[in-house]
Order: sequence, then C-alpha cells, then structure tokens
Amino acid sequence: MPTSLTLEFIQTHPREAARLVSQMPLRQVFDFLREVPHEAVSRLIAQMPASTGAHCLQSLDSAVAASVIEDLDITTAALLLRRLEPQRRRAILSALQTIKATPLQLVLDYAPGTVGASMDPRAMTLLADVSVDEALRQVRMSHHKRQHYFFILGDQHNVLGYVSLHDLLFASKQSHVGALMHTEIETIPARSRLESARYSMQWRDLDILPVVNQRQAYLGVLRFGAVHPADVHQEAPAGAGFDVLWGVVEACWWFIGQLLTSTDREMGSRRRGDG
Repeated sequence: MPTSLTLEFIQTHPREAARLVSQMPLRQVFDFLREVPHEAVSRLIAQMPASTGAHCLQSLDSAVAASVIEDLDITTAALLLRRLEPQRRRAILSALQTIKATPLQLVLDYAPGTVGASMDPRAMTLLADVSVDEALRQVRMSHHKRQHYFFILGDQHNVLGYVSLHDLLFASKQSHVGALMHTEIETIPARSRLESARYSMQWRDLDILPVVNQRQAYLGVLRFGAVHPADVHQEAPAGAGFDVLWGVVEACWWFIGQLLTSTDREMGSRRRGDG
C-alpha cells in the first residue's frame, strides 16, 4: 500500500508523479494503480502519455476505470477511450453512473481529428429571454464559474449570439440576456477538421467557439487550448482576467449574505424582546 507521503506527492505534483510512474515497467504500474485510491489514479492517468494511460485503463476493473473517467475532462476521457478495445470501451461506458456517459458518447461518435472529437458538450448556455439576475443565479449554482462567455440558444437549439460574464455582472439585473447579446458569431461544424479551426479570427476575442451539427443545432464548445495547446498559457484571449473579477463578486455576495443573515437575527432578537 502506498504511503501517505506518496499519495500527497501525487496530489500536489501529479505531473512529476505521472512521469516517475510512467518510467516503471507496465506490470508494476498496473500493480501500483490497483493499490491507490481512484482519485490518485485519475490524477496520474490525466498526466500520462495517452498510450500509457490507455494501457492503465485497460488493466483496471471496469467500475474503477469508470470512476477514473468520471474525474477526467471530456476531451481527455474520449482520447483514452478511443484507444481501448471496443468491448472494453463499452464496458466502461456502461459502468458510468452519471450523466457524463451521454456527452462522452457524443464526442466518441466523431472521428479523431475532427472538431466534434475535441469539443466540450457540457459548457453552460443561456436563453435570450431570461433575466440577468436569473442568468447569474444559474452561473452561481453551476460548475461553470470559470467560463467567461455563454452562448445564447434559440428555440431550435441554434446559436443566436453570446454574452460575456463581464456583461452580466455589470448589467441591470432586471434586463434580459438577449438585450446584451453579441450577434457577430461564427459557428464551427462538428465534422470539420480540428486544424481548420486554428485560424478562426474569433480566437482574438473569445476563448471558446460554438460547435454545431449539420442542422446548425448547438452541440458544445471548442476551447482555445484544444487547438492551441502550446500557446494556451501565453496567448489565450483576455477572458482569464474574469477569474479575479468573479472572485471579487463572489466575495461581495458572501458579505451581503452574511450581512442580511446578521440583520435577520438582530430583528428576531428585538421582536422577542418586545414580546
């Protein structure tokens, strides 16, 4: 059984830990992975070369492999699953316990090297007729607080435009999202080659672009890092600045919530005293 120090090293330095583990003979790697919690396995496999990671998935019990897939992002999970034997891939997908299986299967349906194979089908979208206040509530309740742009969808699931987090945070809470929408947006066909998406002029302004099927229905987003992996830290669009902005806003919301709670308690105490 790996020591607590080993597990802490995997937790804090997954890239270095994966490099060291990958240098071991495969049989030893398999034995080691069976001894560590699946969270540690996920961290290691996410940082391994795809060929090694796929071999590791192949060796794990289907339920454990499914738990690992749950922890990985869609693109990495699809990349690894494509390398498995079809029967093994189906076994792992059938063992998934969450709604992740459906978007993952959608990505797997597209050929390697296409936009569809690299898209993220789980990015958050909005409707044009919701209020800004409701849109921000949805963002706060979601797992997409690091998403800087949100595509607006119509009745036919078509892309009408996009709105930025910055737009939402500084707009009137009673206004509708559609009033803030930027309509100058190009969609990317899911079946087009990934290489062709590198040259879209919209990367200058956005860090995600909308992916559509043949009927122009929205499927997901293509992220900047998927087509510019070497440049993602140096040349990503300026949306990263929203992380700081969102942190400040969340701190303000927390402070207001605490203030209101304190006020309610004080008023309750006064009512009891008056009674």
